[in-house]
Amino acid sequence: MNYGHSLYLLVLVLIVGCKSQSASTTSPEQLSKNIVKKLGEEYHRSSNTTNTYVLAWIEDSSSGTRVVRYGVWVKDTAELLYAGSAINGKVEWLDSESLLVEDYPGITQGDKQTFKFK
Repeated sequence: MNYGHSLYLLVLVLIVGCKSQSASTTSPEQLSKNIVKKLGEEYHRSSNTTNTYVLAWIEDSSSGTRVVRYGVWVKDTAELLYAGSAINGKVEWLDSESLLVEDYPGITQGDKQTFKFK
């Protein structure tokens, strides 16, 4: 395995059954407010193909290394479902319920690396 190349991590966002039990719908302003609270004002966002979830992310270079911080929110309730980060990477929708995360985790040791996500 060549560790000089990017490591692609497929992060499945298990959404089935994760919706809030609330029957009320939150305003788009509340969703934006929740995203700003987590990521700050200068975020990018993308809805999934079914327009039920929002992926939002920022690129932070304040540490000298570009880090992409991201989260997935339920559009109707403004609830944060999942959050993560990727070093010198990117994040995008793979399909309506999955994310593709490109991450450079750093120096690896040994022949085998195991990455587990829940």
